[in-house]
Amino acid sequence: MVFRKVPNYIVKARASYQLVRGVPSDCQAKVGKKKWKEGGGKTINNARAKLPAFLARTDALIAQARGEQLTNEELVIRQGDVEGWSAVVLAQEANPHVAERFDDGSYNPEFESMVAMAEAVKAGKANALLSTQGLLQARRLDREPAPRTFEGWVKALHAFMAFTGKSKPFQCTRADAVSYKDALLTRMSRGSAKTQLAYLAGLWTTLVEKQGTGDHIFKGLPGTLDETTKSKALRAATAKRNQSFEPVIPYEQWSGSIYVPVFQLLYFTGARLSEVAGLRAEDIHETPSALSGRRSGA
Repeated sequence: MVFRKVPNYIVKARASYQLVRGVPSDCQAKVGKKKWKEGGGKTINNARAKLPAFLARTDALIAQARGEQLTNEELVIRQGDVEGWSAVVLAQEANPHVAERFDDGSYNPEFESMVAMAEAVKAGKANALLSTQGLLQARRLDREPAPRTFEGWVKALHAFMAFTGKSKPFQCTRADAVSYKDALLTRMSRGSAKTQLAYLAGLWTTLVEKQGTGDHIFKGLPGTLDETTKSKALRAATAKRNQSFEPVIPYEQWSGSIYVPVFQLLYFTGARLSEVAGLRAEDIHETPSALSGRRSGA
């Protein structure tokens, strides 16, 4: 029997699964507990489906305990779904200080963004992708990568987030992604840069799928680093030019055939076979200039 490894934060109970996450030691006094626990459902797939939202809520609580300023979207996720409340009401209750409309009657785009997040919350799609850890965890649950692949994801995401200076993946923009691609090309080969962008593109695919909102900022970027037809042709021509045409058997050891002189002519002169075949006896001179220049058909 093959036993599958249970992902982090998911614990097998007697007849079901639980979602468990330790409260960081510096937050325990304010949170009032050492662990968060929630029911994960009867199957591992149920637990996996519930995990992102669980991580989102606990991420927000950690940020709050540490005195970090939460974004409006994070406030909506921290609040969670409330039965009987519409997405608009959820947004209003999450942060009453954000007005639905401006004084001139126009809609407030900040409030509309909160409503979009509230709709994702009600649909069960808003999740832990507000943090780098949550995004990596969600991607790992979806793909179950090899350890080395997961390590590549971790390094790629942390490097990108450090480049942007932003704390949450959903805050990053297409402009950030394009600037990062250009920065990669200044310090590594196109192939290596493409690998980094491919890792990030995969992570953002999960981000968009799980969160239910936002743009795929890395969509199509890895493909822009594909080798062009012109560069492929140039590389092939260079490789062909650098090929060695040394014979397998040294020419000094050529023997055993009446055609050895023909092979020697081909090898030492670079003449074509048709040219050598058209030679006459009078064309051969025992001088440094081996051929008189006569060609077949001349």
